[in-house]
Amino acid sequence: MRKHTHRKNERGAALAVVGICMVLLVSMAAVGVDLGRLALTANEAQVLADVGAAAGAKALLDRRLSDPSVDPETVARNTIVENPIDGAGATGANVETFEYGTWDRDTQEFATAALDEATAVRVTTQATVENVFAPVMSPDFATSRVERVAVGAMDCSSEGRLVFPVTFGNCVFDGFQPPEDCSDPPTAVLNPDQLDTACFTSLGPQPANTDDTRSLLPAECCPQCGGADPRFVSTGDDINVINGITGALKAVEGCWQAGLTDWVVPIVECSADGTLQCNQSKEVVGFANIRITFVQSTGADKRIELGFFCDDSDQTHGGGGACTVDFSPTIVF
Repeated sequence: MRKHTHRKNERGAALAVVGICMVLLVSMAAVGVDLGRLALTANEAQVLADVGAAAGAKALLDRRLSDPSVDPETVARNTIVENPIDGAGATGANVETFEYGTWDRDTQEFATAALDEATAVRVTTQATVENVFAPVMSPDFATSRVERVAVGAMDCSSEGRLVFPVTFGNCVFDGFQPPEDCSDPPTAVLNPDQLDTACFTSLGPQPANTDDTRSLLPAECCPQCGGADPRFVSTGDDINVINGITGALKAVEGCWQAGLTDWVVPIVECSADGTLQCNQSKEVVGFANIRITFVQSTGADKRIELGFFCDDSDQTHGGGGACTVDFSPTIVF
């Protein structure tokens, strides 16, 4: 008797197994698509937080140094909505919180503070992703939420450095190449009869005059100096300058006698003839450190003797030192 096999049934069972595997593979691929979209949106949310924090911190710095009317939160939000997220443009709804505070770089901690006391901002962004395939597995996976945080801080740790209201032409530094070679920095002697290689300055767009110059010197220099806070100056700013040193020479001598010898000064472009022509506005092209070594304010030989020196700071600002902006992204799931 011939034994019959049930191949038809076996083929049916194999098809069933293949069908189940196909369903599982498609489901896994679908979930993978959702997870990939979620990861992309999370990265985009981090970008929103980063650019918002950086812009907010920069605006906080601008508010402090140049324009008190700047609103850092508005600047940050406007910057954020210029970026995409989840296939569309970001909106105000993607900004969950915007906070003012301070940032401790050692402990990596943010503490909230009032706007006028803040040196940092913290931006939290969020997005809700509507999953396409995951709800097939469970309605609990219909949406996913991502949240990202970034802190932007301004660093003015070098503020408080003395700023001398005198500007020098960059031709003083011909042949001198800091910071690669600081072994023999140049020196200068300022006297009323010299060519205009240096000018007194208002450190700003205000007209330069003797009274204004003296007001920018510390009160230790002379009783009538005023001790006004030095104006903050950046590379690219225009500052007004004035000829002569006689009117402020006595005040400078007072600084030197009080032991105030090391200063930051702005540097401007020399004219083609190697002078400054100290009767017009000048653009700041850099900064230098000076050390006053001698001042004579009376007699026929009135003068200020000084030398330039190098330090390790990256000086792109004056008026009390350099301020920078950085941000520290903090990921929160």
